[in-house]
Amino acid sequence: MRKDAKSEATGLGLAFMFSQLGWVASNRFTKLISSIALTPPEAGLMRHLSSSPGITQQAFSKILKVVPSRMVVLVDSLEKKGLIERQRVEGDRRAYAITLTKAGENKLTALAKIMVRHELEFIAGLNPKEISALRNLCTKFRAIHGLSDSVHPAYKKLGDKDTKK
Repeated sequence: MRKDAKSEATGLGLAFMFSQLGWVASNRFTKLISSIALTPPEAGLMRHLSSSPGITQQAFSKILKVVPSRMVVLVDSLEKKGLIERQRVEGDRRAYAITLTKAGENKLTALAKIMVRHELEFIAGLNPKEISALRNLCTKFRAIHGLSDSVHPAYKKLGDKDTKK
């Protein structure tokens, strides 16, 4: 057995390390945004909405690859918090455009600060050259695995039985 194959078999492989790091990043982010009363799916939806104001729920659901019924739950949650509002689309009584409210824009500003803090804490200890190399390798891995640069793959699972708490 090759030495590197043995290390992978004992749990020291790259996939295992990526899994560990993903868990750390995800849990830290969840904890940080809980301070502003958001969940990761809500934070992601708001971030995307800021670059696509007025998008319909249906179109948004397709972009995020979220089943429409789960999108309704996410939008309802943010609407109840006063962070977004639905507006009927002229000419289509079933379609609603989603926009951020002023409170939503303020929350997005707070979220952006948290995201910067999270990023800086996560890469603390790396120098600029290491950060650049890591970013390049992660970009390559993302492409190899067919991942989007803007949509988290966990959105596909929202509403599945295994993701419900």
